[in-house]
Amino acid sequence: RQHLGKIVAGVGIIVGGTASNAVIVLYMSTYAIRQLAMPATTALFAGVTAGLVTLIAAPIAGALSDRFGRRKLIGISYLLIATLIYPAFILINAAPTLPTLLAVVVVLGALNAGGGAPGIITIAELFPAEVRATGMSVVYALGVALFGGFGQFIVTWLIAVSGNPFAPAFYVIACCVATLTALRFTPETSGTKLI
Repeated sequence: RQHLGKIVAGVGIIVGGTASNAVIVLYMSTYAIRQLAMPATTALFAGVTAGLVTLIAAPIAGALSDRFGRRKLIGISYLLIATLIYPAFILINAAPTLPTLLAVVVVLGALNAGGGAPGIITIAELFPAEVRATGMSVVYALGVALFGGFGQFIVTWLIAVSGNPFAPAFYVIACCVATLTALRFTPETSGTKLI
């Protein structure tokens, strides 16, 4: 109860990353199969590529956040995702080829890792040592369960209800805006001594 504000801010930070991850990393292969009519073997390259990009970009993002600040890197990453994801969906629908799909996944996946790695660090650093593990666990479980775990269901439902193949982009944009809003109420934790 004493850390409710930090829990809300932490969930807000996790929302953009988990929704972006759900769409860019997990759902893009399904989208390529169902919406772009790509063969399953081809479309699965999107998930593999996103995983490799995350593997490479996340440690780099962590190091950059140590040097330049976590809030700045998170903010830039999710602002760019919110700006680029709609045009990316337009592009892959206009040119539904493997190179186009992979280019979109590489760019958006790198940005997602750029915000996700410092986001996780920030959430841990929000809480004092005596409640750090519990606080982070609650934040991560709520954010990921609600916005990531249900992410693929939500975007599939949005496409079905709206008939708009770009609906996943709108979901990610809304979640990125939530993260950018939460950042306004989150202190910079890079370079501070943890207690």
